[in-house]
Amino acid sequence: MAKKFATILLAFVAVLGLCVPAYATAGGFFETGGYTLTDPVSYIFETDEAVLVYNGQVDTSPDYTEIWTGSVLYVPIYMDNVDAGTYGIATAKKIKDDKVDVQYKATVGARYVKNVSVVDGKKDKIKNLPAGVYAKIEFADSYDATSYTSIQMMLVLSVNNVSYQESRVMLECDFSNRLEFIGENSVYGAMVPTRFKVEQWYDGEATFDMGKGVKYTARVKKSARYTIDFTREPDYDIEYMYPDAKLQFYNFRGNNDTFESVGKLVIPVDTNVFKDPDSGQPRVYAYEVLASNQLKALGSESASYDSRKKELTINTKTLNHYVLSNVKLKQAVEEEQDSTFQSGYASDVQEASSEAAAQSTASGNARAASAAPQQTAQSQAADAADAPSTGNVTDLDSPNTGGSMIRNGVLMINADNRRGENPFTGAVSPAPSMAVLGLVAGAALWTWARRK
Repeated sequence: MAKKFATILLAFVAVLGLCVPAYATAGGFFETGGYTLTDPVSYIFETDEAVLVYNGQVDTSPDYTEIWTGSVLYVPIYMDNVDAGTYGIATAKKIKDDKVDVQYKATVGARYVKNVSVVDGKKDKIKNLPAGVYAKIEFADSYDATSYTSIQMMLVLSVNNVSYQESRVMLECDFSNRLEFIGENSVYGAMVPTRFKVEQWYDGEATFDMGKGVKYTARVKKSARYTIDFTREPDYDIEYMYPDAKLQFYNFRGNNDTFESVGKLVIPVDTNVFKDPDSGQPRVYAYEVLASNQLKALGSESASYDSRKKELTINTKTLNHYVLSNVKLKQAVEEEQDSTFQSGYASDVQEASSEAAAQSTASGNARAASAAPQQTAQSQAADAADAPSTGNVTDLDSPNTGGSMIRNGVLMINADNRRGENPFTGAVSPAPSMAVLGLVAGAALWTWARRK
């Protein structure tokens, strides 16, 4: 009788073990009918509290239709302490003590996710970002296209201190530059990467404001699309080549900024920086950056200086990379035209002559090399063919690179907690194995008892 009772008890335990589901509620509790199995402390991604930061500011009313270039998504990691009866965002100390780990895998558009890391929110010093620990997803700051692309990624949060836990996050949304429509002769902001769509009825001029006095005016075409991606980041290779020069960089990245007419790019000139070292008179040398950091000096047909407004005007149909210098850069190629700028007086602006027409051998960020991949049908196919990007983030102070995913519509972030196989490491929690073991043992004892 005792043997039969033991056999029935083992069989009951086995069946109970099989009742543990693969997915559970957001709190990390495992509902098994009338039974609840849980660790004292559970960690999950609290996606309802995700924070989107764009241009350094928290988006107070995000609709998540698109994630724009340069955006950062903070997904908070919450801690549910059953014994203490508390539920809230985790602290950096608890994350380290309990060995909480975040893994990620990008399946589509991995190239457009710059970095994934686990961070302490207060150290990022973002206004209105609550303190606590986050999975921080940084998106690429440049996208060379006039449309959008898709990014898809999975985040997996695992805890290995008490017993194996896991929380998954699937992220889907579109990725693109911010969009503005052109419908009249007006000034349009382009301080951040922006794609412009011209209304079907408008065919005229438009002015693009890159901030701090940098503006470009040209004619646009009906229903045309353009992208302006402006940055003042220095080219360190060029700086290294000319250590004695005072250089300023004006870079237009990408290949979608050719307009319908030769436009005027206006750049303010700081005469305290750009002046002759001997006479102290205003002097600036203007160059266009070509392939392999080859510099082409701009002559009077391409550029002019207004001594009254203290502005340099570059005439161009296609925006490119430009460098201003206070001294002549000797390895520049001369523009084949008049070598004198039309300026207020002779010493205002001087063009660099071609003392050496040799091409610079230093590698660098020329327009063709530095532009983000253009989103054409061919590049979309390349996206799909990309090998999935995976990563592991274990240190709050050591960000790692990873990938993400996106599709049109409302941003979907769905979290599930489970005790099952980790899709990246293959690690399996002990509960299913114990259930199988109990079932086998119960069956064996039942067979033995019947033979008795």
